[in-house]
Amino acid sequence: MSSLVQKVFSKLSNADYLLLKKINSTRTTFQDSLAKLTSGSIYPAYIIAPIYELVKNGKQSGLAMSLSETLQFAITQGLKRIVHRPRPYITHPDINNLKTEPDASFTSGHTSTAFSIATSFLLNNSKSTILKYIVVLYAFMMGYARIYMGVHYPLDSFVGSFVGIGSAFAGQFLSKLIFKK
Repeated sequence: MSSLVQKVFSKLSNADYLLLKKINSTRTTFQDSLAKLTSGSIYPAYIIAPIYELVKNGKQSGLAMSLSETLQFAITQGLKRIVHRPRPYITHPDINNLKTEPDASFTSGHTSTAFSIATSFLLNNSKSTILKYIVVLYAFMMGYARIYMGVHYPLDSFVGSFVGIGSAFAGQFLSKLIFKK
């Protein structure tokens, strides 16, 4: 790695830690409970979202959501194995974590899943205005909750959001290709 790249990464890493520390240090019992609830809700959402799309909008929408979730999972797991960034609470003992996780920190799978679901929902549901706000809020809450809980750096959630968004668009594209045939 060149010295310029090392300097940029070092500064980025320091800013990432400082923002994490700021978010992680503002703890309340209510926020702890909300973060745990938000974080834990991703597993049922992962299953319910494609079923909802299938029932409400048909096979192509259900397939698009399923493809989006599959793509984001593959990309996220690949990045975790390639980058292998330790969890913040492991690297920085001053970070108070609400949970421990067995895998690497980069990128946030919870955040990529939430943004994958939210973006797919936005692409498939043109009329459900209130639900659009709810799913987008949910995705942002997920990213924040994972930082707040001390299990991800802000950059992990930020990149996870883009993985989820990109996967949703790719899922839409692929489902349209499949249904054209």
